[in-house]
Amino acid sequence: MTINTLVKTVENLSRQIHVEIIDGVIRVRGNGYAVRGELKLLGFRWNRKAREWYCLIPETDLDRKDGTTG
Repeated sequence: MTINTLVKTVENLSRQIHVEIIDGVIRVRGNGYAVRGELKLLGFRWNRKAREWYCLIPETDLDRKDGTTG
């Protein structure tokens, strides 16, 4: 799954969440309680201190402008 596809998939889970990409990390803010199961399945982790879901982007994806690997 490409980064763009992942972001669109997460954004479509709920209108109460907002997705940001900052410094190689995809962050999900807002009320993600109702979609926490789907976020876990997509590879996101919960950060208790920041109270947000996050997913690290592999370095190979950061090097490519289109977000594809290979």
